[in-house]
Amino acid sequence: MLPAVKWLNSNSNKLFVIDQEMFSLCRVVEDKNEFNSGDINNKLNTIKQLNTCAVTKQEQDTLRTFALDHSPDSYLALGYSTGRISIFSAENDQTLRRAKDFNDTSKSISCMQWSYVDINKICVAYERGRGADYSVIVYDLYKLLRQHPREQCVSIFELNLAEKIAGISWLKDEPNLLLISGSRGLRIADIREHGNFQSVLGVQTSLMGVCSEPTAGHLFACHSRNYLYIYDRRYLNYSPVHAIEACSSNKIINKISWHPKRSFNISLIAKDSGNFYSFSISKNAFIQQEKCEIINEQPQKNNNNSNNNNTSPRSEMAGYAYGSKLFYVPGIPKLGSFDWHPHIADSIVFLSSKFNMAELTKDLAIIKHREDVSTAIACDNEFALITGRRLKFENGFQNIPLNEDKVKILKQRAIDGYGYGNTLSCTQTLIDSSLKIIEKDKFADDDLRFCWHWIYSMFNSPDAGEMHKNYGTIFVGVRHILTGAKATSTIKHDEITFRNRLFINDSRLKVLRMCNWPNYSDREECKVVLDDLSASGHVEEIARVAAIALFCVQGMLCLEYLKEFNERVNSPEFIENREPEIVNSYQKMADIILNIFQRYDGVRVPNYENVCEELSDDVYLLAIVKFLARRDKIYNKIYNEIFESNIRLEDKLAFAVLHMDDDFLNSALDKLTNELLSLCPLSALFIVGLKDDPVSHMVLHRYLDMSFDIQTTTLLLSIGNCFQGCRFINDTSLIGIKSSELLERAIDSEDINNLRRKSLLCFRDYMELLNQWKLWLQKLFFVLFSVQILIMMKLMLGRMLLIFRQLSPATFVELQYTLQ
Repeated sequence: MLPAVKWLNSNSNKLFVIDQEMFSLCRVVEDKNEFNSGDINNKLNTIKQLNTCAVTKQEQDTLRTFALDHSPDSYLALGYSTGRISIFSAENDQTLRRAKDFNDTSKSISCMQWSYVDINKICVAYERGRGADYSVIVYDLYKLLRQHPREQCVSIFELNLAEKIAGISWLKDEPNLLLISGSRGLRIADIREHGNFQSVLGVQTSLMGVCSEPTAGHLFACHSRNYLYIYDRRYLNYSPVHAIEACSSNKIINKISWHPKRSFNISLIAKDSGNFYSFSISKNAFIQQEKCEIINEQPQKNNNNSNNNNTSPRSEMAGYAYGSKLFYVPGIPKLGSFDWHPHIADSIVFLSSKFNMAELTKDLAIIKHREDVSTAIACDNEFALITGRRLKFENGFQNIPLNEDKVKILKQRAIDGYGYGNTLSCTQTLIDSSLKIIEKDKFADDDLRFCWHWIYSMFNSPDAGEMHKNYGTIFVGVRHILTGAKATSTIKHDEITFRNRLFINDSRLKVLRMCNWPNYSDREECKVVLDDLSASGHVEEIARVAAIALFCVQGMLCLEYLKEFNERVNSPEFIENREPEIVNSYQKMADIILNIFQRYDGVRVPNYENVCEELSDDVYLLAIVKFLARRDKIYNKIYNEIFESNIRLEDKLAFAVLHMDDDFLNSALDKLTNELLSLCPLSALFIVGLKDDPVSHMVLHRYLDMSFDIQTTTLLLSIGNCFQGCRFINDTSLIGIKSSELLERAIDSEDINNLRRKSLLCFRDYMELLNQWKLWLQKLFFVLFSVQILIMMKLMLGRMLLIFRQLSPATFVELQYTLQ
């Protein structure tokens, strides 16, 4: 028996998990987020196990199958190999102590199913012998369950079959019809007529998991290996209405289930797979079914025309195919079972295939599975990239007009000069032009802008040559610099913060310069650098440099900037240009922070909790207060709060390299990198660097998966020289080979699981896009810049471009074809 998870019928927050040995009842507790108690979307589901007990009393009496009825009492029937059936209320009997047993025959039970309409009837399939000898019996359990517990159950229908029974199901629109799936055919039996079948359909393989559609009733589904079959009981003498290859041929369907609230929607999972498959179809298909029913009534009036008029519903509905959707359940790598909630719309519980019955909370996931979000994408006959992700919609995509699409954005950037430069200094002009385009682009987000500013600053850094010499790339990350360097603890005294412990070495000082922070030990340098950072005069920048000064253990300099902050927020210019509420808030924060410095004793911040709440509107002022209170509130706790706040990324890293020891710093960097990868992956390059290594490739492909910005991904791969490890690109013996052929050879030379191969495919796809857009000059520049096939080609690039600009359009197209 396969393990399963099921919701109870009447109780909306109880579910159970059952396998061949154990039964466990769980309760789902919904806790509202304390910070957003008014938002119903912020509920957190906590699963608590109420009880776990054994379902097998004897070793030879093993559990073979189970069935949950449809009554409010949630009667659960357990079928054993000895023919024993044990029935108990999963709602009221958590330990199975009050279970009622009966044993009508000593044959092993293969499957069971409760009636949808008459909740006292249960159908049981028995294996009567070792060969193909099975029996199907329907019992009326009314007296056993509700009147006379000691009375035996009553058999109201019995059928013997000389074939293996793979599944049974009641039909929801007909309380007396029973669907039986055998190894040789599908049968519909009427329990009022013993031994007669309404319909019979021969099959070549056993069809498993038969289940009736809950809204229409005349449909039922079953599966065999990786195929899903949907039949109409009214036309059982035909082939299935739909035969769907639900998953790849190496997968076997494990469970199927109709959606209880959505018409004609069916879901399934496959064995050893983490994917959840959902299939839906237009309701027009079932209008067409009604037409088929009328057509099939006509042959009865005219037998001569029966062959012409008796049309299969499958052929009539060929234009109404099931649409498939594929979903991934976060936190569960392989799905073992699932169950739709019977009352709460779109709520579904998943069970991991590898679960521990003693700790089910780690192996269960409850999600809201919604399919009612529709999106219109205008592609202009080009292409669209779409994906399904786990999203929370709040204010929508306010910055992107509805009539724009990703392809238009990428094409316009390329036309404007994104990824293009001149021949005298290819890299410099490419970076300059790309940064300029992104700064003006209304569709660029903060992550993309931050990345290009970092690329620009690293390329123009005075340490660029040294970085390339020591680390093999100009675009080094914090990790590259800190690797293998042990920090030395030192003490620095300050007039305001008194005794301060810092962790310093040459590598950490390099990171400070990389973050545009001054040398902490030189007050004059701090003053010059921080004045430059606050030159704009914005109050937010003044608060920032005040915090940087304090973190650099320059307390008096911090106080100077805070006084400047106070003067600024009380200036007529600031008051006139801001809303009164904002002015009052900043003035109040200025008074509070200056008052703290006057009363600070080197250890405690008076009324710390209230002060933090008052300064919560400015992350840097709040960080100042937390830093002052670090001795009173535990150093590492405060440092972690500052590091996890919303201050700028470069400020987080500079603060960390000054005040955290090696172990604390490494764990903080690991946590920050993981957060950046899930929210703004390009910013993670600041930590991991940009070069030809698996980590850089992984970060760029994470960005590509989230944004579909194949253009930026390709540019960064080329700027970071992320293909230098590919021998085909650096092989000078390949002179005279077309760039497209060289690229294909380079792709084939990489292992299929190598991320560099995926990056080369990305490069090729972007070249195809430039071809489609007919931006051949941009493509030529980019190919010669990026692939660097021959040094001579790089030297000749300027002359070639000058010649190409003078060619006629027809000649230019012909030359472009040759370059491909």
